[in-house]
Amino acid sequence: HLVACGFYLCAAAHEDQASTWLGRRATDPAGLRSLLDASPFEQWAHALYTTLAIFTLIGFGDVHALTLGEVLYTWFALAISVAINILAMAQIVFNLRSAEASESMGARHKRIMQRFAQLVQISPTLSREVVANAESIRVSDLAEFNLEEAKQLLTSCLPRGAMAKLPQEFFGGQLMRNQFITVCHQFIMAMPPRLPLLI
Repeated sequence: HLVACGFYLCAAAHEDQASTWLGRRATDPAGLRSLLDASPFEQWAHALYTTLAIFTLIGFGDVHALTLGEVLYTWFALAISVAINILAMAQIVFNLRSAEASESMGARHKRIMQRFAQLVQISPTLSREVVANAESIRVSDLAEFNLEEAKQLLTSCLPRGAMAKLPQEFFGGQLMRNQFITVCHQFIMAMPPRLPLLI
């Protein structure tokens, strides 16, 4: 809208408006009625049409710059249109790459937690819950199976209920029967579920 208004103002600023695009552009099939004699809305509509032809880089050729003022303003409009097109394309590419990265990260987390579930021998039901929650968490891309990344996923993505059940199933329940954990239970009445996970 602003660039279209600028096209009108550029023509209006000329002393001889008949030599500008407003004077040269006809609004009837016979070419007898100049755009100078048209209503303000019709002048704005033609200016917007010209602007959109420039911004989409189509350039039909039916409106073109002849005077120095028109040429300079057309340069300005083209610079704006190129900048807008570059920004739009950059945003599209960024969105596509972000979606791909997010999808591949989700698949990576799924593989990590599946491998973790196999290593600690938890039940298939709890394993599915752990894997489902891990897919939605974003963590930096590290090695194929990294213990620190798995620990971060476990302690940040699991609901409290699953976190409490998980240690009971590690290594077929052997972790919770470990002497260290048993002694901790004697001294700490309500042991945090995260403690066995971190161990």
